[in-house]
Parts: sequence; C-alpha cells; structure tokens
Amino acid sequence: MEWWGNVIFAVVMSLCNIGGIGGGGIHIPMIMVFYKFPTKEAVAISSMTIVMSAGTKYLYYWRQRNPNKPGVVVVDYGLATIMMPTTLAGSQIGT
Repeated sequence: MEWWGNVIFAVVMSLCNIGGIGGGGIHIPMIMVFYKFPTKEAVAISSMTIVMSAGTKYLYYWRQRNPNKPGVVVVDYGLATIMMPTTLAGSQIGT
C-alpha cells in the first residue's frame, strides 16, 4: 500500500506544483490513507512537503531572467513584499 502511495503522492505533488498550488488539502487525506498517519502528523508532513517543493521551485527560478524585461529576474520580489505580510496576518487570524 505504501508503494502505491509513493507513486500516487509523487504524481499528485507534481501536478500541484505545475498548477502552482500547495495541495495541502489533497496531501493530508492521501497521507492518512496510504501511510496510516493520524491527522496531526499528516498535517505536519504535508506542510513540510509544501515547504520543500516551494524551496525547490524558488531555487529553480532564482537565476532565470524575465523574457519581457531583460535585466529583471523572474521572481517578483515587489509582489512578495506586498503579499507576505497580509498572508502571514491572515494565517495568524485564521488559526
């Protein structure tokens, strides 16, 4: 059962990354079904997989240049500066 979980989890994680979403709502039930983890541990594992995939994507795009603006990198740090405080505030209020 765990081998199928590894295969399905890798495919779903790849699709979530391609789609640009974290996929926590998909990962948690899969971890609970395939690996028999309780909810609390499944949430922690899912969060770690999302952090690792986000870090990997960041390292992949770190040096790539924007095709429309030759001297600018692909990662828009201005947008991140605006969005991160509101995202963190919303997650603190929501939890």
